[in-house]
Amino acid sequence: MALEVVGAEISELVVLLNSILTSFCQLLALFVIAIGVSKALFIAILRPIRYTEKERQ
Repeated sequence: MALEVVGAEISELVVLLNSILTSFCQLLALFVIAIGVSKALFIAILRPIRYTEKERQ
């Protein structure tokens, strides 16, 4: 009987840790995507400005 209770508690713990880890990985993926998009926008905005400054010189 006690072994079944321990097994059930461990099962609940594994399910809980699985959902926490999944949420953490999704947040990390969103963070990485946001950094990539911001870098791309930064390059897309700055690159034309740099080329126009070089052409003026």
